[in-house]
Amino acid sequence: MYKKLKKIRSTSAKAYRDAVESGLLSNRRKEVFEVLYLYGTQSSTQVNMHIKGYSRNAAGKNTGARISELVSMGVVEEVGEVICKITKKTVITYDVTGNKPTPFKRPKTKTEIIAKHKILLNAIQTSRHTGKRLLTNINSMKIELGL
Repeated sequence: MYKKLKKIRSTSAKAYRDAVESGLLSNRRKEVFEVLYLYGTQSSTQVNMHIKGYSRNAAGKNTGARISELVSMGVVEEVGEVICKITKKTVITYDVTGNKPTPFKRPKTKTEIIAKHKILLNAIQTSRHTGKRLLTNINSMKIELGL
């Protein structure tokens, strides 16, 4: 039913401890990371089935998102494409990297970006400055707003 657990190298064990003990992995990220660590290269559907049980209907909506977050944190990487035994579609497979995790930075939402641009636009429209001084103020406001 499940693939046999892969043999774990001592360097992998250290990387696993580093990742888990870093405190940067939420419970769900840690759960996904552990499946990839224990079972080796897997697709997101396979990871989800290890977590939720062996049923095609067990497919979750957030396993792929957690894998994407782990990739951006540097602890998981894309390793190839295969035909999924469950869905029969071409899927990306993932595995652990052995790197220490970097903090996950949530992407800004459209609402946050629009709000910051509105502030900037308002500052430009109400500015009494012209030319080079206006450009300097706009650039400093961009830095302040993180644009």
